[in-house]
Amino acid sequence: DHGSVFRVNWGVSLPPPSKELYFAESPRDFHGGGSRLLVYADDSGAVPRDMRRPDVHVRRTAAFILASLDDVPAAYIPPLEQPFYFRLLERGTGQLLFLAYPSQHRMYLLESTG
Repeated sequence: DHGSVFRVNWGVSLPPPSKELYFAESPRDFHGGGSRLLVYADDSGAVPRDMRRPDVHVRRTAAFILASLDDVPAAYIPPLEQPFYFRLLERGTGQLLFLAYPSQHRMYLLESTG
């Protein structure tokens, strides 16, 4: 369960029922930093609490994290041009970005540590 990485690193957990669909991780740099993408199926179709509509900064942050990951199949790349909700957590130089697409029943977690 790759979700445990996010629970340990950020103290967050995903709402049930969530099923892991895909996980990708970039190679770690010299200081242990890197990026991760975790895609979940969210059968509830609900908007998780504390989420809001994105702005340009959020879309750029998501695109930056995704660009650092190699060979992610198109089916698992979040459609940033479509409507979604987000929540951004920041700690030091690290960021965790939740993207929720209730109409598609998907949630994406993008993490950048550095």
